[in-house]
Amino acid sequence: MSTKQTDVNNMQETPPRDTPSLYTADTVQQVKASPPGGFQPPPHHRPPRSNGSYWFAVAAVVVVVALIFSVFALVVAQQGQHPATQITPTPTSPGTTVTTTPGSDATLTPTPGVTQGPQNGPASVSDLAYWDRILGTQGTNGKVESVSFANVMGNSTLQALVTIRHSDANGTLDAYVFDKITNTSPTRIFMLTGLIKGDAQISYYNSIMTAQVDTNSALNTGKLEGALTTDLCREFKWSDGAGTFVQTAFPGFFPDMTRWQAEAAQAQANAGQNTWRNDPAQVAKLLAARLMNWQGTLTTKVLSGGGPHDVYASVQVQGTPIQSAQPTIVVTLSRLEGNTHNIWEAIGVKDGSTLTLTNIPTGSLISSPVTLTGTGSAYEAVIGQGVVYDHLYTNIGHEQLTGSPGMGRATYSINVPYSSSFTGAQEGIVVAYQDMGGLSSGYSSAVVVKVMIGG
Repeated sequence: MSTKQTDVNNMQETPPRDTPSLYTADTVQQVKASPPGGFQPPPHHRPPRSNGSYWFAVAAVVVVVALIFSVFALVVAQQGQHPATQITPTPTSPGTTVTTTPGSDATLTPTPGVTQGPQNGPASVSDLAYWDRILGTQGTNGKVESVSFANVMGNSTLQALVTIRHSDANGTLDAYVFDKITNTSPTRIFMLTGLIKGDAQISYYNSIMTAQVDTNSALNTGKLEGALTTDLCREFKWSDGAGTFVQTAFPGFFPDMTRWQAEAAQAQANAGQNTWRNDPAQVAKLLAARLMNWQGTLTTKVLSGGGPHDVYASVQVQGTPIQSAQPTIVVTLSRLEGNTHNIWEAIGVKDGSTLTLTNIPTGSLISSPVTLTGTGSAYEAVIGQGVVYDHLYTNIGHEQLTGSPGMGRATYSINVPYSSSFTGAQEGIVVAYQDMGGLSSGYSSAVVVKVMIGG
């Protein structure tokens, strides 16, 4: 069997980079669920504003506020001639079906006869030697390492995930999925080969999860074979429309970027380890510290959900005030796989005031350069930074966000080129940062969207 990776795309020849990475010791194989390290926000290119500039800006704001109040008084006087429109909230009745938050894990209601996750297969096809014969590994450097079964096509019939381990220097792995497993010649419906130090498993969502070495990532670039770390996880889900498995994005991005890592973390939480993952406020607080690089005391406030019977939560995190500015983000979280007994995963970050990122749908596939469009608060035309982070939270591309008009609420549209370490799609995030308006070199807020990063 060949040890060269075969995928939707070929192995990338990207030159090595020296960008620092979040994961410098933990491996995906071990999947340590300890708090992750920090992101690498891009450097600021503008010093904090002087006191003179500050008071000039304050004076300008006072004038603008006075004008706003004048207009507001006029509008109120005019509206006094008309009856106000009353908006009555629509109550949610017990048992009402609630639409899941976009990009989150839905609570599964499987088709009758479909079981979630791996299960026992027929004894006649559970022997590894049986699949060695089917795959013809005799006389090669490969041997079937595992076989597992699940309803990965979403129907009541079982399919088999079969892995082959090669005895080469890279310990490469091939993964195959077969349908009609009890036939004389099972039907192969998926194949992924040449995964360096690879592994493959069936998730609770009946998707195929794989792990491998990304040789060009910040964690592995320039290292010898023996020092390589398994760091790239991907997920493939059966699509009836496409008639094949398609790569998909896990909706969460912190503390875990992929479902492989999240399910391993859940197993550790079940064993009483890293119990902070069961508290949405703690997860949101840690995310803010890493994403925003805020120093000092952080405070959290659960805005909605977050209880023992809730699947979703919204948590406000605030940093130390700087003059009159209050750094703030709002983190949206969901339970892993929609199970109220599972850990919390951040699925979104937004600003509570002016900062938006409007043109990147959650889970969408992006390519370089990616265009970022939205609104923000501009000071001398600068709003902040747009950043692309890869599967290791490595900053692989950033550009300054500039808006029009140059002061106050402004719109932006900027192209952000990036350099991916992997030819195929990997999971990552796009972040729009809001500057402190010249008050300091830090960021006051951010918007985060989970994406698939195209190579």
